[in-house]
Amino acid sequence: MSDETAFKPLLDQSVGYGVVVGVGFFFAGLMMLLTLLQSKFSRFSPSSSEEFSAASRSVKPGLVCCGIVSAWTWSATLLQSSTAAYTFGLSGPWWYGVGGTIQLAFFAIVAAKVKMNANGAHTFLEACDTSFEVNENTELVFRSSRQDLEPGPIFCLHSMASFVISWSAGHFCVRAVGGAATVNALTGMNIVAACFLLPIGIAVYVIFGGLRATFICDWVHTIILFVVIYLFLGRTYGTSPEIGSIGRLYELLVQAGVDTPVTGNQAGSYLTMKSNQGLVFGAATMLTGFSGVFCDQGYWQRAIASAPQSTTKAYTSAGLAAPAAAVVLMGRGGAVAILLVVFMAVTSAASAELIAVSSLFSYDIYRTYLNPKASGAQIVRISHYFICFWAVWMGAWATILHKASIDLGWLFYVQGVVLSPAVVPIGLTVTWAKLTRAGVFMGSIVGAVMGMLAWMIGCWKIYGEINITNLALPYSAVCSGLTGLLFSGVFTVLVSLAKPDKYDFQDTRAIAIYAASEESLSDKVEEGSDDVVNESSEKVDVDVQEVPSDGSVHQEPPDLDSLQKIYKKATVYSILLALAVTIVVPLPMFFAHYVFSRAFYTFWVACSIQRVTSIQLSRGFVHYQQFGHRDNRHHSIISFRDICTFRDSFVWTQDWYFVVIFVVGLSIGSKRAKQLLHFGFRCPILDAFNPRTAHEHCTSVIGPATETGIIFPTITPESFSPFPVPSDTPIANIFPETNPLNPPSSADSDKVIPDFGQAWRTAHSKAKARISSWTLEQKVNASTGVGWEGGVCVGNIPTIADWQGLCLEDSPLGVRDTDFVTAFPTGINTAATFNRTLMRIRGQFMGAEHKGKGVNVALGPMMNMGRIAQGGRNWEGFGADPFLTGETAYETILGMQSSGVQACAKHFINNEQEHKRTQASANVDDRTQHEIYAHPFLRSVQAGVASVMCSYNLINDTFACDNDKMVNDVLKREFGFQGYVMSDWSAQHTTESAMTGLDMTMPGDITFNSGTSYFGQNLTDYVLNGTIPQSRIDDMATRVLAGWYLLGQDTNYPAVSLNAFQSLDPANLHVDVQEDHFTVVREIGAASAVLLKNTNNALPLQKPKSVILVGNDAGPAKDGPNEFSDRGGVDGILAMGWGSGTAQFPYLISPLEAIQTRARQDGAIVTWFLDNFNLGGAASAVQEQDVALVFVNADSGEGYITVDGNEGDRKNLTLWLNADNLIQTVAANNKNTIVVVNSVGPAIIEPWIDHPNVTALVWAGLSGQEAGNSITDILYGAVNPSGRLPYTIAKSPADYPAQLITGGGANDILSIPYTEGLNIDYRHFDAANIEPRFEFGFGLSYTTFKYSALQIEQIQQFDRTSADLEAKWAAGEAAPLSVGSSAAIWLHRPAVQVTFQVQNTGKVAGGEIPQLYVQHPSSAGEPPSVLKGFTDVLLQPGQLKTTTLTLSRYDLSIWDTVAQGWVRPKGTIKFMIGKSSRIFELQGTVPL
Repeated sequence: MSDETAFKPLLDQSVGYGVVVGVGFFFAGLMMLLTLLQSKFSRFSPSSSEEFSAASRSVKPGLVCCGIVSAWTWSATLLQSSTAAYTFGLSGPWWYGVGGTIQLAFFAIVAAKVKMNANGAHTFLEACDTSFEVNENTELVFRSSRQDLEPGPIFCLHSMASFVISWSAGHFCVRAVGGAATVNALTGMNIVAACFLLPIGIAVYVIFGGLRATFICDWVHTIILFVVIYLFLGRTYGTSPEIGSIGRLYELLVQAGVDTPVTGNQAGSYLTMKSNQGLVFGAATMLTGFSGVFCDQGYWQRAIASAPQSTTKAYTSAGLAAPAAAVVLMGRGGAVAILLVVFMAVTSAASAELIAVSSLFSYDIYRTYLNPKASGAQIVRISHYFICFWAVWMGAWATILHKASIDLGWLFYVQGVVLSPAVVPIGLTVTWAKLTRAGVFMGSIVGAVMGMLAWMIGCWKIYGEINITNLALPYSAVCSGLTGLLFSGVFTVLVSLAKPDKYDFQDTRAIAIYAASEESLSDKVEEGSDDVVNESSEKVDVDVQEVPSDGSVHQEPPDLDSLQKIYKKATVYSILLALAVTIVVPLPMFFAHYVFSRAFYTFWVACSIQRVTSIQLSRGFVHYQQFGHRDNRHHSIISFRDICTFRDSFVWTQDWYFVVIFVVGLSIGSKRAKQLLHFGFRCPILDAFNPRTAHEHCTSVIGPATETGIIFPTITPESFSPFPVPSDTPIANIFPETNPLNPPSSADSDKVIPDFGQAWRTAHSKAKARISSWTLEQKVNASTGVGWEGGVCVGNIPTIADWQGLCLEDSPLGVRDTDFVTAFPTGINTAATFNRTLMRIRGQFMGAEHKGKGVNVALGPMMNMGRIAQGGRNWEGFGADPFLTGETAYETILGMQSSGVQACAKHFINNEQEHKRTQASANVDDRTQHEIYAHPFLRSVQAGVASVMCSYNLINDTFACDNDKMVNDVLKREFGFQGYVMSDWSAQHTTESAMTGLDMTMPGDITFNSGTSYFGQNLTDYVLNGTIPQSRIDDMATRVLAGWYLLGQDTNYPAVSLNAFQSLDPANLHVDVQEDHFTVVREIGAASAVLLKNTNNALPLQKPKSVILVGNDAGPAKDGPNEFSDRGGVDGILAMGWGSGTAQFPYLISPLEAIQTRARQDGAIVTWFLDNFNLGGAASAVQEQDVALVFVNADSGEGYITVDGNEGDRKNLTLWLNADNLIQTVAANNKNTIVVVNSVGPAIIEPWIDHPNVTALVWAGLSGQEAGNSITDILYGAVNPSGRLPYTIAKSPADYPAQLITGGGANDILSIPYTEGLNIDYRHFDAANIEPRFEFGFGLSYTTFKYSALQIEQIQQFDRTSADLEAKWAAGEAAPLSVGSSAAIWLHRPAVQVTFQVQNTGKVAGGEIPQLYVQHPSSAGEPPSVLKGFTDVLLQPGQLKTTTLTLSRYDLSIWDTVAQGWVRPKGTIKFMIGKSSRIFELQGTVPL
């Protein structure tokens, strides 16, 4: 650790020595005084061996509770629990607490059995000794590890006992090391000194006070612990300037998840129970906890000391987590507080261990083998001797561990590995009558061997290498611990059942009577006098027990019936509690991928505080009972027995109160919770047993969690310097210098990247010169639209001086709101072609039509990711994979701008649903943002895009157009974007957004026709008053005009010839710009059709004699193709969605028209039945037909239009207009039913896809004005289908990783957590091992293909332009973040070349779409497979072609959120070549 990052002690060393020595001895003196008072005024004297080692078996649950709390909050736990929270987020402390709760709850069951079956035992080993009747040659000894005398039921020579027991110092040593390290960190005290000084004072009061002094120490520790907890609660949520409230802490945790996301957590958030590593940590914690408690003599000693009737209550009411971040929150005061807690933890732990170990030596070694007739006084004396020795020995061992650099976390995990095989045999020793010695022996041995094997093999398989570090990682520990636990349990039981014992526990129950009578006699004999102090003199009974009149300490056997009832109650309680804390509360949130909203987090914290308070209240009754005087009870308003009864009930119910209030609060107070339970439990169960019911009831809509506020930008007067143009050096044939009017060919897109740097510099230079003479107001006007309907285009920048201004016009598939234009195929169909040439040509033709109409800026392409399958505008974009979307956007922009129009990449960023799109916060972590949602915009920048449109939504609680991080830092700096950022229409919210990167406001007014603007005069005033510098206004105007110059619009550019608002305006000159663009529309329509099913070669059609077309989607709309404004309705063939992303159809060919024309060539009879709801008529019409073609659809669009209750987004994923019933009816009456689906996106087709009469399925999408012809070309085989799915079609809506979030009030800001992280669409299906109906990239053909001859090689570089950066990348280091660093040529140039052959092995010509998927090493945290390359290959029958794909360093990189750069993940990177995301033909390893 560097000096800058090392923890600096806040306190002087003197404070450390003062606490360890001064407070230590003061505390020892206090304990001695309390012991003296106990001897004088009670019947308990530590001079008795029974009292010294077992506290006379009279300790009530109050002190036992405190003992368990103390035992569980030892110093290592304090450190480990805080580390868990820091590492895993909220799930860490939950699972840590669960581990403690479960281990103690189940140990309570065993403890009850100890009191029932061996109440008189002084140690657990004594009970085992008696049970198995071992002789002097063999002994049930203890497995050595970090626990004191941890029982490992293996039989060995008694001579080994002393050696094994000598390792038991480890238990305290770990605590001492943790405590000493904390003392050192806070005060600088020497760790070795702390290790030796800590045990000394403890030994003193243990010698004088015995086990009861340990319980008193535990009580004091618990009080201090609660005081500190309340101090930190008050500080954290009340007075802390850093936090001060639950809401502020929530904000900090949200931001932490963005800045430093947690690997494996949903969206990297700290505020989620969906933590893969946290879940594994929980499993490791539970396994470690079981072994740590069941194998810790300290716990057994407390169980032995407790009063028989109340043992279980004490154990089941313990379990707390220690406060963290003391120094940060409270400075020196926090340091002192945590120092005291740690000191008390070590003090309490050490005292319990000293008693436990001394009891083992005095009873199980000294009395059993050295002096069987030893008196009680002799046993106490031997205990005193050994305590002194052991205190020094513990200090020595603690020093050894420190010098060996043994890590507490390492020991925490390894403890479960070593000890788990002992848990079941230990528990069964005092609980199961049929247990045999052979069962114990075989179970522990087999469990240990199998556990060790699982440890090594698991480590090797999961982490790739066996070493000390990897062996202590959670997955390794879980593999071993679980294997050891299960195998030992199974073999112990099976071997015992083979020849079961019939042990009645009478011998172990007799220990108590024998021991009591013997001690009384032995002590009198040794003293030689009748004046022996009676150990049960008639003193005040602090436990309010009736004392025998004769003063005898003789102990009657416990009431077995009562203990049996307690045992049964403990068993039921413990099992139910275990189910509650491990399943009922956490797992719904885990499987629902829920990230806490602010309101739910507040509720969570409140429940936690209530939990602490309820425990403290119960402790108050405990303390009253323990230390109240007998006389006071007669004067109480409530009888003491009533209080005790209430206390007992309270202790038993406090855990359940927490669980109940949690679940009830969820049910009543949070709609989200019901959805969590629904999706987390009910849907998977329904889906497993009844998929159709699951489909009907598990709708893919989730209600809202809301944000509490919006973060608006705040700025102070400051200077401004524009981002420079990135300065990469051109490289011939790789990074050639050119301009957007002359881009490289699409055939070279994976080999050549255009360098537009000089073109941008020239454009900026011209723009600066032009605006140099403009006034401030004129420069502001260049960034301010004229207002809604203030011009002839949908968006307008006014004429300024001699500059003509700008016309901005929709849409991503053609020129909107005008005539004589082409209605091109939608973006989703273009992506489905996986054909770069068609992508480029479509963009080129759309750009030409915009330019022909005089449009300067075409508002497209749209490149949102289709994160939600129901998303209303998914059809405008390019699918659900970032690489496919990025490449389609890249080709589209190059094509559009080659025609001279400015393209606009939209919507930046995370605008993934229409519902409340202006009032929804997409909460996305940094890595997910870079690798998924920002990637297409990076590719747009590389394509030289002139403008980018910021979206309506919020990003991490800040509106997109106000988001400095995304606009300035990512887009303009990191990506090196040189154009201008415009707002979506009325998506601007502040004038300050000028400083966060917004360059242009559209349409200019705050709300439509308001006459006000955030820019305009407001922006001018901000400049005049010094809030925004003039240099920023210059930069905004420069960027706007630079786009105009970049595309050559200053030379012979057509004037605007349309009026988007008034079609009858004479200004609308009806310029025909269509040319022959219909040809590419038809070609893309056919190339994008995806053949999903083709049974017995039902397609292509082989001259059927009779054909019937069924379904409304087969025919034309009754009132023409433009029947609905902005296509906001469904009637006839569906060829585009609705909203601003549309265009007017010049005509629309329906399937009915096209098929009639084609069928006439075969002399076929063509009939049709277009009513979707007359199922009887359809059934009759399709009978006796050679083929029944059923046309169905599903529509969606932009949220300002509602169609059939669908407010933009689809309400569900079913096909529209009774489609499922229609298809099933037709299939039931025609054996050759072929389905054609025109859909905006995926749909659930489970009701009919497996019907034997559904012989083929064509997924035609939305293919534009030539839709009918394109479909007919596929059906009749004029075109062999080569389309591939650009998304996954699931079997159930619940299978998708993200669901539509609806609801919310008028002023609510919806919270949309991107909890799926990198696992969208097929990545999620692969990662979660969910079988889709049809996977991403899938598509059939009328022919077959064979892949072979794979070769891969590193591409040689002859230039050394960026050799240092390339070397850093190869070493796993990130390049420095700078202007354009994410778009740098060294990162994107081809680095690896993959070559292979594809052969057409069928009988017809066809096109194949080879796809390349990269598989990163598991440590990278990536999805199993990610698309990184594709191409199209057209082959004649038998023809073989060699195909080449390339990979860049960027393709192989992941985003490092800490280094803020692209890095090569450590390990081997593999790749697969195949036909879809799940069908792979070739595979190899990347040689880079």
